[in-house]
Amino acid sequence: SLTNNPTIKIGDINLTYSNTFTNCDNGIVAIASPAFSRLTLGVCFNNFDNCKTSIYTRSLNGSPIDNTLNINNNTITKTPLGGIGIRVENLRFNTIANINNNLINQSGLYDAANYGRAGIDIQNYLPTVVRLNVSNNNSRNVATSIMLRNLIGYAKCGNGYGELNVFENTIDITKPIVDIGLQHQTGINVQNCQMAQLYNNNPIKYTQIPDA
Repeated sequence: SLTNNPTIKIGDINLTYSNTFTNCDNGIVAIASPAFSRLTLGVCFNNFDNCKTSIYTRSLNGSPIDNTLNINNNTITKTPLGGIGIRVENLRFNTIANINNNLINQSGLYDAANYGRAGIDIQNYLPTVVRLNVSNNNSRNVATSIMLRNLIGYAKCGNGYGELNVFENTIDITKPIVDIGLQHQTGINVQNCQMAQLYNNNPIKYTQIPDA
């Protein structure tokens, strides 16, 4: 029932319960309606290959009590051109969100046909206090590794504080320097965010260079 705050778990450390999604427009989609927004969701230890968007959530809200969104330990082998690995929209304060230990677009060196638009894309429609941790993820072969927009961290809100922490992520830019041209390649893109804490992220590395 609505008062029980439903929980959905997709995948498990026990590989017997993990899932594999191949050649999908969207691998996993969780969109909460106003009546069912108090959803606790765990997406962990799943495998994705050639999905336009591997994981997509929108409007999860724990009000009046907290709920949790965990997107952890997933492997995204290949993201098609312009695709997104993990996309979270309209994150609310009462949702505690953890996006940790995911391998994104790990197909190898630069591949123009599988060059993703973003590894992790977290955006709200309007500036909102959030409780979000993004850590220990590894992204390759994407134009922007981590995108944050309209998020507010470390702000007093009701009876708690917001958090916006991005730390200890590894960012590899695999596109050869000679091919970048005027197109921006971004490790972490922060737009209209306040009090974000970005620390101990590994330096952006070019892992493929043009021949001399």
